[in-house]
Amino acid sequence: ALDKNMLHHTIEGLQSCVTYSIRITAHTENWGKITNGSTTEVQARTLIVPPGPIENLVQDSAESNTITVCWNPPTQNRFCVHDYEMEIILAEVRQLIVLVAERRDDRICRTYQVQECSRKYKFCVTPVNEDGEPGPQSCTLVESSPCINL
Repeated sequence: ALDKNMLHHTIEGLQSCVTYSIRITAHTENWGKITNGSTTEVQARTLIVPPGPIENLVQDSAESNTITVCWNPPTQNRFCVHDYEMEIILAEVRQLIVLVAERRDDRICRTYQVQECSRKYKFCVTPVNEDGEPGPQSCTLVESSPCINL
């Protein structure tokens, strides 16, 4: 039970999944003179919720043996993203190897090694929070570079 003499204050407009430092200082006023009391600092974390959907999932490039896909992080609950789960769908299931995972400005890009030319893949990306709760999945079709007939 809360002490009825405790002061309560609600802070509006905070982001989910963020730890905030809150400093509390008591003030007294005696005959117009303000005196500051001691300050205490409290760490508080807002609720952990699933992240929103990623944005602008696109194929960035296709080289002879790699495909690079890029996306922007979610704007909704963006601080809740802990990692991204990738699902790559192909008629014959084969494991693609991540060669490079990088950030380019505000975009996230991953480059995958592919075995065949002119092959279509379905790339799906799901943002996940630190509790493993997924946000909405986004998918796009990509194609490896065209076959060159010599």
